[in-house]
Amino acid sequence: MSHRIRFNFILLMALCVSGYASTATILKSGPNIHFERRGQVTVHWRTEQAASSVLEYATHTGRGTFVRHEEAKTEHAVTLSVKSDTTYFCRIHVGTTATDHFQFDSTFEHGRDPVPEDAAPYGEDRWTPIYAEAADFIVSQVGPTRGICIDYGCGEGRLAFEIARRSQLKVIGFEEDPEKVRKARARLDAAGVYGSHVVVHEMDLSDLACRDYLANLVVSDRMLRTGALPGPWSEVLRLMRPAGGTAILGTALKHAATNLRQSIQAWAETNKLRVNDAHDQWTIMRRGPLAGAGSWDHFYANPANTTNSSDSRITNTLQLLWYGAPGPRYITDRHNRPMASLYTNGIVVTPGLDRLMAYDAYNGVRYWDMVMPDSTRVSVQRDSAWVCLAEDRVYAVHHNHCVALKLNSGVPQWCFEMPKTDGLSQARWGYVATQEDRLYGSSQNASASVIGSDRPKIMAFSYGDNLPMAVSHSVFCLDRHAGKMKWTYGTDGTRRIINPSITLSKDAMVFIESTHPEALSSLARMPASELLVPSHTCLVKLDSHTGHELWRQPVTLPFRHMLYLQIATKQKLIIATGARDVKDDPKDKIHYDVLAFNLNDGDKAWSCAFKTGVESGASHGEQEQPPVISADTLYTKYFPIDLRPGHAQAYAFSQS
Repeated sequence: MSHRIRFNFILLMALCVSGYASTATILKSGPNIHFERRGQVTVHWRTEQAASSVLEYATHTGRGTFVRHEEAKTEHAVTLSVKSDTTYFCRIHVGTTATDHFQFDSTFEHGRDPVPEDAAPYGEDRWTPIYAEAADFIVSQVGPTRGICIDYGCGEGRLAFEIARRSQLKVIGFEEDPEKVRKARARLDAAGVYGSHVVVHEMDLSDLACRDYLANLVVSDRMLRTGALPGPWSEVLRLMRPAGGTAILGTALKHAATNLRQSIQAWAETNKLRVNDAHDQWTIMRRGPLAGAGSWDHFYANPANTTNSSDSRITNTLQLLWYGAPGPRYITDRHNRPMASLYTNGIVVTPGLDRLMAYDAYNGVRYWDMVMPDSTRVSVQRDSAWVCLAEDRVYAVHHNHCVALKLNSGVPQWCFEMPKTDGLSQARWGYVATQEDRLYGSSQNASASVIGSDRPKIMAFSYGDNLPMAVSHSVFCLDRHAGKMKWTYGTDGTRRIINPSITLSKDAMVFIESTHPEALSSLARMPASELLVPSHTCLVKLDSHTGHELWRQPVTLPFRHMLYLQIATKQKLIIATGARDVKDDPKDKIHYDVLAFNLNDGDKAWSCAFKTGVESGASHGEQEQPPVISADTLYTKYFPIDLRPGHAQAYAFSQS
């Protein structure tokens, strides 16, 4: 019981530092601050009831500027003009109540100013409407208008200029005629856009001195004017970014358009590019993902927690593709044990300090930022992550709801609510995962997850032995598009589900739950010694489509410091991994245990244990080593284990 008092004291101490503000009591969701473009942000929030509200903002915590929403409604959005490199403090007023101050800053904002409206570096001639119409069409087809556009054979830069005027694309022109390059630079510089919006390089178009996968968009000024590509088709393919890179090619010469379109389509099919459509003189091609490319869209790579991206392209030779932002300013220090970046479809989403940031994985272009006050979880290895990705959406937990954002723009689409759970008055959304058309979550106490970054929290929850793990009271599933509740489990409050144990296969959700009285008396976090009590601990499998309980199996687990659950789909096994201390002269040593259970019925398949040689009380994560499932092997830090018989194999791996 003394351990219990110690843990409750630590928990109370951390809560005094982190406590949720009144924001969560007067707002249904939000605030979320979306960086739209340079000098502009939009603040989104929702109220429980239709109401008028006021956004107050300033560069200090005193009285600020008020933006009033007189109309009574539940969904609110205010767009603000902001200065670069500035911290802003905001409050939302609803009736006579106001939230606490929340803040955001625009330091290192990567957007750019729009092209001056009166800029006309090329004057008026018969080509003016042709270029304007071409740029209108191209920009309308590219979706997100951030990224890198390559104008292959850019001539004097007219098409590049018109695209820059209509988008946030950084346009890079390549041209081999030095006189055209000189004229392009002079005119674009006179218009005030050279360097900031458009650059032009003199270069051999048959062998461009730039790396692969650079372009989100490839166009050709010369093809527009002449009907011919200025260099080899292989360069176009090399430049196109995988997983969505687009080439929009065509000509203004109507007599040449049909033949050109046919030749482009034939080339696209040969190179396995998806031809979206042919629009008069234009052909639109999109590049798919690289063969064998993987993804890392959940905390441990996928909902099954395999810690394996399934990328088959990896070799022992790595090359730098790009470097730069976001840098350390908005990144949660690793000593806090935050979640890492996620990746899917060519986009990296980085959870930072109360902020989400999305970057192009192939060229480093920043797509969007979203500030989410009081969202950052630390000590997530003893909890669950707060962000996951679908192929088209980002799902981010914020207080008692989950926000769905467009993957390529960060624009909020939906806000999902949790079901009510008995005995949980201050409920927060805990676990989050997505699979096919489903969104999964868990309901937990407001103090279960450690929010924010500071030393007391780190030391209380992240370093050492026998530390408490976050628990949930229930799990549930919604339609990830419409938000309709599909099923709930455990809303009667009679169990505690251990957050780091929740794992999903295509058809099953599996987790460890405790019904021990001491576990039920705690609302938030508990050490394994109080959760994994024999005769009160069960391994549970639900149908992930319906929430129906398929089986429950009483289990005795030796873990004390930590536990992880994974699903090895091919072998139809549930893998449980954890650590404990074993008395070993002259000092205690940390031991690892691996237990395998049959996915079909929960029966124990095999187990193995091994000593690490590390003394107990170690403070560099020795207790937490989630393994990797690859083919038929489970790779731990110390041994690979054949998943079929559960035998350890000879292995040596040096820690960097």
